Amino acid sequence: MGGAIAERLAQEGADMAVADMRDTLLQDTARPVTALGRRTVALSVDVTDTAQVEQVGPDSPGCSGTIVDR
Repeated sequence: MGGAIAERLAQEGADMAVADMRDTLLQDTARPVTALGRRTVALSVDVTDTAQVEQVGPDSPGCSGTIVDR
């Protein structure tokens, strides 16, 4: 579901950060966003670990703006 949301947001003109602990899923999500000409920051984060997720945000390297929580 995350990849479809990322692609739709990119179609609407959004740049974004994507987070997952598996590099292959990060790349699978980031690739179509980049192909649409949008900027993507891939962050290696265990999304099941609340403490790690809370550390991700606009102040993460390469990120700025609004967080959209699915």
